Amino acid sequence: MTGNSGGGVLTAYTAAIDTRIRVAIPSCSFTSVMSAEGFIFHCDCCLVPKLRDWGDWKELGGLVAPRHLLIVHGVDDSLHHPPTVEKLAASIGKIFQAAGVPNHTELGWGNSGHRFYPNLMWPFFEKGLR
Repeated sequence: MTGNSGGGVLTAYTAAIDTRIRVAIPSCSFTSVMSAEGFIFHCDCCLVPKLRDWGDWKELGGLVAPRHLLIVHGVDDSLHHPPTVEKLAASIGKIFQAAGVPNHTELGWGNSGHRFYPNLMWPFFEKGLR
């Protein structure tokens, strides 16, 4: 399952709770609800009420393990802070490692802004669906 921006948010939430999703690729959407600097990076239409009481997108991503998760962002996407995305992806990587599937999650950077990057996604789909 994949989607970009709001579709990426739906991909992340769906993959976290529906184990029929074998490969999840949220694009230009997967980040922390709140960065270390205190800035909220998502519009309120993308948030589940009380999510911060339960955890953050790190925990949401961890729920996808042991299935496949590729987090995609554009290097020039002004909606998401790259250091926050990198930190989040590293934390999710630790969860996947603890689940015994460290090679089932990746972070991919597209060479532009807030858009869909099929060249990063299709090889990951192929790998995850084998």
